[in-house]
Amino acid sequence: MIKKVLLWIGGIILVLLVAVFVLLFTQFGNDILKPQIQAQIDKNSPVSAKLETFKLRFGSFEIELVALENINISANGTYSLFSFSIEGVLNILIKNPSKIQGLESVHLNENFLIENVIRGKFNDFIIYTKSNIADGSIDIETQIEKYSVPTKVVANISNLRIESLLNLVGQKAYATGILNIKANVFGDTNLNFTGNANAEILKGKMSESLIKKDFKVTIPRTTDFTANHTMSFDGKEVKHKFNFLSQIGNITSSGNTLIAGLKTNSNYDINISDLSPFSPVAGMPLRGSFRTNGKIQGNSEWLNIDGKSDFASGNTAYSISLQGYTKPKDALVTIRGLKIDEVLHTLYKPIYARATMDAKIDLKQLSSDISGTYTHSIRGDALKTTLKKEFDLNPPTDIAFNHNANATLSNGSGDLNANIISNIAEFSIDKAKVNVKNFSINAPYKLIVSDLKNLAFLTSRQLKGNLAVNGNAKYADNKVVADLNSNIFGGKLTAALDRNIADIKLIDIKAAQVLDMLNYQQFFDSNVNGKIRYDIFTSKGDLEFLASGGHFTQNKLMDLLKATLNFDATKEIYESIKIDGKINKKAVNANLSANSKNTAITSKSAKLDFEKDTINAYLNIKVNKDELGFPISGKMSSPTISVDIKKATTTILNRVVGEDKVESLKDKAKDSISKALGGGSSNSSDSGDSGGKASEKIEQKIGDSLKNLFKK
Repeated sequence: MIKKVLLWIGGIILVLLVAVFVLLFTQFGNDILKPQIQAQIDKNSPVSAKLETFKLRFGSFEIELVALENINISANGTYSLFSFSIEGVLNILIKNPSKIQGLESVHLNENFLIENVIRGKFNDFIIYTKSNIADGSIDIETQIEKYSVPTKVVANISNLRIESLLNLVGQKAYATGILNIKANVFGDTNLNFTGNANAEILKGKMSESLIKKDFKVTIPRTTDFTANHTMSFDGKEVKHKFNFLSQIGNITSSGNTLIAGLKTNSNYDINISDLSPFSPVAGMPLRGSFRTNGKIQGNSEWLNIDGKSDFASGNTAYSISLQGYTKPKDALVTIRGLKIDEVLHTLYKPIYARATMDAKIDLKQLSSDISGTYTHSIRGDALKTTLKKEFDLNPPTDIAFNHNANATLSNGSGDLNANIISNIAEFSIDKAKVNVKNFSINAPYKLIVSDLKNLAFLTSRQLKGNLAVNGNAKYADNKVVADLNSNIFGGKLTAALDRNIADIKLIDIKAAQVLDMLNYQQFFDSNVNGKIRYDIFTSKGDLEFLASGGHFTQNKLMDLLKATLNFDATKEIYESIKIDGKINKKAVNANLSANSKNTAITSKSAKLDFEKDTINAYLNIKVNKDELGFPISGKMSSPTISVDIKKATTTILNRVVGEDKVESLKDKAKDSISKALGGGSSNSSDSGDSGGKASEKIEQKIGDSLKNLFKK
C-alpha cells in the first residue's frame, strides 16, 4: 500500500516537473506565459511597452521589449543551472529621443546605445557597460559578489556634456560644461576598499539667455566655473573633497566617512557673491550674496548639520538633523538682526518694509508629530512709497510697526499667539489652536483702531472716532470660516465669512453716529437694522436696511421743502424706512422708501460711488397731496441738491390757483419759480444757515416771484 502511495506521489511530482519544464523551456509554454507577462507590463509600466520576443530555453534566453516605438530593450545569452554560470547581453537603444512624446526638448544624439555584458557566476559576476550617451563615452566594469555591494568598479567616463545630461533628466540646459569621471576602486564583501575616484566638470558656464528668459534675471557675464570631487578609499574609510570654483563664489567641502554605517565627519563652506546664476536651482529669481559654513556629522541612521550664516546682514545659527540622510527630524535655529528688506531684495520682491527680525526655532520630530517652540519678532516701518506703487495706497508717512509671534507645539498641535502693533491699528491673536497634521487653525482675534482718521489712506476720506472688533477665524479642509463682532455706533455689528461669502448684520445702529464717523452732515437719525451679503471674490453683493423712529435734522433739503410747501418735515417721525440695493465693488445702486404720517420719500436706483465719493440720485418727496423732486449729485460729503422745477411749478400752482388753472399758467410760473430758487439748485455745504435765514430768504424769493406772476 505504501509503495503504491509513494509511486502515486512520485508520478504527480514528475508530471508537475514536466509541466514546469514545458511551461518554462518550450515554445509552447513560452507562448502561454507571454500574454501573462505582457499583462503585468501593461499594469506596471509608466509608458506603453510591448513584449515582442520572449524565448526561454534550458540554457539560453532571448527577450525584446519595445517602448514608445523608439526605445528598444533586448537581452540574450546563455546560462547553466548546473554550474550556476551566466553570460549575456543587455542593450538599450533609444532612437531619435527628441521625437519621443514627452522628450521633445531633449537634445541628444540622434541615437544612443547603452550596452551591458554580464559574465560570471550567479553569485559572482561582472557587468561591462558602454554607452555614447550625452555626446560622451562611458566605459564601466562592475563586479558583484554574493548579491552585495560592488567589490570592483573601474570607470572611465569622458566628455559628457552637462547640457545633454540636464536634458536627459527633463531639465533645461541652464548650464554647459564637460563631465569626466575616473574610478579605480577595489574591495571585498567585508567593506574594505582601496583606490580612488574623481569627478570633474570643466569649461562650466551658466546660460545667460535661458536664465534671463525663464526668470527675468540678468546674470553676470563671468559665470565660468569648474567643479571637482575626489574620493580616496583606504580600507574601511573614504576621504572626500569637493570644490566648486567660480568668479561669483565658491563652494567647498571635505571630510572622512566610514564605509560601514556611513559614519561621516565633514566640513562645508559656501560663499556666493551673486546668487542670480543659481535661480534655476531655487526655481525662482534670486540676487544678492549668501554665505554659510559648518559641519556635517552622523551616519546612515541620522545626520546632523550645524552651521552659521550672515545672510541678509543677520546672525543665524542652525542645527538640523536628518533621519536616514533625507528625512528631517529636529531643528534648532536662532536668528538675530535679519533684515527683511534684504530678504525681499534677494527674492526680487517689492521692499514692503525696512525691518529687522529676531527668531528662535526649536522643533522636534519634523516629519511626524512636531513638538517644540517657535518665536519671532519684527520691528520696522512699512514704506509709503511701496504701498503707493503696489497697492495704490498713500499713507502720509511710513507706518512704524512691531510684530511678535510665538507658538508651542506638542505632537503636531498647540497654541499660537501673535500681534501687530502700529501707529494706525493693533491686531492680536490670543491662544489660537493650530494643528500641523491637518493644516488647520482656530484663531480668536482682536482689532483696535484708536483713531479712524489714521485710516484715511485706506478709506479714501478722513473718518472720526475709534473702532474695536473681535471675532474668530478658522481654517480647515481648505475652507475659511470667520466671524466678527463689534459694539459700534450705539448698536452692534456682526459678520460671518464662509469661504468667499460674507454675511453682515447691523443691529440698532444709530444713523447719526454713522454719518458723524463718515464726517457727513448728520441730516438724519434713526435706529437701523440691516443685512449685507457680499462675495469677496467677485466684490458683488446685496444689502437691505430697515429703520424706524427716524427723523430729519435741519438741513438744506428741509429748508427747500419748508420754503416751497411751508411744511416742516423735521417734525415728522418715520416709522417705516427701507433701503435695498446691489453692491458692485465700491459702488452701490440702491432704492429708498420712507414713510411718516404726512410724508412719503422714495428714490429709485440711486448710485453711490464710495471710491470716488460721488452720488447720483433723484429724491421724490410727497407731503400729503403735494409732491416735489430733488436731483442730488456731486460729492457725497457736500452734494449739490437741485429742485425739479417742472414738478415744483405744478405743485405750487396747485396750492395757489387750483388745479383747473395750472395748465394755462405753468410755463409763465416755471420761469418765475426757477428764478426764485436760484436756478433750481443749491449746495448742501451752505446748510450751516439752517432753520432760519436760509429758509426765510428762499420763502421770500418764492413769494415775491408769485406776486409778480399774478399782479395785474
